[in-house]
Amino acid sequence: MIGVLRAELHYAEEQSTLESERRHQAGVVQATTTALSQALGVEDVLTALTSHEILGPVGAVGISLTVLEQNRLRRLATVGMPPQYVRDLEYGRLDDDRPIAEVFQTQNPLFVTRADIRAHYSMLWPYIKGTGFTASAVLPLMAQARLTGVLAILYEGKKGFSPEERNLLTALSATVAQSFQRALLYDEEHAMAVGLQQAMLPAKIETVPGMSVAARYRPARAGHQIGGDWYDVMPLPEGRVGLVVGDVQGHDIQAAAVMGQLRTALRAYATEGHSPTELMSRASTFLRDLDTERLATCVYVSLGPATGQAEVVRAGHPSPHIRTARGTVQLTVEGGPPLGLPPGLPLSLPDPGDVPYPIHHFRLGPRETLLLCTDGLLEFHDTDMAAGEQQIQVLLDSGPGPGDLDRLAEHIVASIEDRQGQEDDVALLLASRTTPDLSEANA
Repeated sequence: MIGVLRAELHYAEEQSTLESERRHQAGVVQATTTALSQALGVEDVLTALTSHEILGPVGAVGISLTVLEQNRLRRLATVGMPPQYVRDLEYGRLDDDRPIAEVFQTQNPLFVTRADIRAHYSMLWPYIKGTGFTASAVLPLMAQARLTGVLAILYEGKKGFSPEERNLLTALSATVAQSFQRALLYDEEHAMAVGLQQAMLPAKIETVPGMSVAARYRPARAGHQIGGDWYDVMPLPEGRVGLVVGDVQGHDIQAAAVMGQLRTALRAYATEGHSPTELMSRASTFLRDLDTERLATCVYVSLGPATGQAEVVRAGHPSPHIRTARGTVQLTVEGGPPLGLPPGLPLSLPDPGDVPYPIHHFRLGPRETLLLCTDGLLEFHDTDMAAGEQQIQVLLDSGPGPGDLDRLAEHIVASIEDRQGQEDDVALLLASRTTPDLSEANA
């Protein structure tokens, strides 16, 4: 009976060890999945891979990710690697005497020890021999039967890899591969959207006699999709200038495409000499006829640089702000409905294509600054529109004077970059007069 009891105790001890190992493996998988769950683009994946949230549970001291670009190895990220290795071997060839190159060729995982490096990888040994490196798992990142990269995990103190550890690391590489492939596709789509967005915006701000103008566009920080925000500066008949900022509904490539069409239509209507009211009505009809089911908001200012006399209309958009010598104020401008609003909605309004957008008249002084922006500058995570309007007034009052609108624009944009949870794009347009009033010139 004593012998049987000892066998049962030994069995219980083995079961306890196996259960502990299973819990550890589950913890590693959960930590890796959690760290990668929020990754959208490649930079997000690289940040997660080199974080303690992954290195800690895996028990590694270093990690690197290498991809193949035009038949050349390129290391995208590394942590815990010898500085000389990082400097000398950022790029490599497929026939290099290195474990990473071998995995790219075979597409099979490779588990090597310090002795293996010394015996079989003479190119790598000079960088390793002076370190505490003892073992490495070099893992192919396979997603949908396609090799997207190679992940190398470095250890100190580990003499080898058990079958369970090899299975765990191979499974982890599959998780990383899926995240990395999604990130690559996401970045490709983002690059297409950015290219389209930039192509739709003005290539440069036109020089307007008697005016100084600056503009900025910033995409949302919470995600990488591009929206339909835009700005434009248009020369008008009789020496006037048209300033416009708008926002097409949505955050995708279609929103950017619709924005480009609407911006072109607005410019055409403005240069034809239509009044601000007619311009908005025509733009609303144009957007509705595109049959996109997208709405847009817009604010438009027609201004005479010589006198400062201006007219403004808005379609569901925030009103302009003006920085004066006494401080920044927001114009009270009665607005019309958003552009593209379909007819027949219960808004107690006639056909939106025939709605006269009310005109508000104001004067811009020679040392005053006009600000037009989209709601992404005024409204963000946990902050309502009213608080955002107060903040933009503080930024205008504390920024550089009207003589340097580019510095003022950067001053305002810097406040966006410090925000957390910026969920919307931002388009910003600043304008000031450089021509003094006749009374001042005579004086």
